[in-house]
Amino acid sequence: MDSSSLKNFIQNITEKMLEAGEIAEKFQGKVANIKKEVDLDNNAPQRIKDRNQAKTEIDEKVQEMLLECVKDTLGINNIRIDAEEDTALKQLFPNEAAQVTIVIDPIDGTLEYLNGSDRYSINVGVVSHGEMLAALIYFPKLKKLYFLDNQKTSYEVAYTSSLEVKDKKVLKGNEQPQRNKVYVNNRVATDLVDNLEKADFSVIQDDGEVSWPDALLKCISGEYFASIFHSPQTRDVLLGALIENLENGWKVDWEGNKITWPNGGRIPRVIFGTGALPREIFESLE
Repeated sequence: MDSSSLKNFIQNITEKMLEAGEIAEKFQGKVANIKKEVDLDNNAPQRIKDRNQAKTEIDEKVQEMLLECVKDTLGINNIRIDAEEDTALKQLFPNEAAQVTIVIDPIDGTLEYLNGSDRYSINVGVVSHGEMLAALIYFPKLKKLYFLDNQKTSYEVAYTSSLEVKDKKVLKGNEQPQRNKVYVNNRVATDLVDNLEKADFSVIQDDGEVSWPDALLKCISGEYFASIFHSPQTRDVLLGALIENLENGWKVDWEGNKITWPNGGRIPRVIFGTGALPREIFESLE
């Protein structure tokens, strides 16, 4: 995808995300949890099971709106779709060998959405040949959009209640992040968490108090040094694309090697952070 086409897509999908966000906000608190059938880990905490099963009609509505925009802007023949829900328009994109993948999470944080929180988002990414070409994460209730543009610049945009741009700034990242604070998702083994704590890291665990997007945003601000994930879905960590493109940002595997983005699906083991790469983290994860 050339830069001009990508720029045009970013503009169109941003408009559609803002529109979809208005719908999501309007119906928050008015829709039921219809749940979805997923394979559950019986050993997982109940909150994780609830999170994985959560689904509303708005998830499907928003996804269809976004897929309509993809179809109208990019066509259907040369695009692969990695999307959260099984909706009708998803079936229009049959080319699994396409060089460009559009990653969509219509409501990231559906359980939070159902519980009335403002910490849910609408996520869209563009991946090609192992590279995240663009990433957009919009928080409807907060009226904030974080995005990586076609020039690989990371932005934060704040909107007014009428969706006019109130403020737009380039994200630089904090040059002196708090080196002792790291976040881990629920799949990181307990013994590895213990190793991190023995190495004098303050470990913030995935216990429902701090969401994945919150953790990644805290990496951008410098409040956290790194966020460590075991096998997250690509669509759930799109903010990581903004982090890796900061002046001092990075995305590596658990051994410290640079890794590419998959065409959707899961990333086996990944760490996002800013500042000097910390040898102690990798030693703790061995």
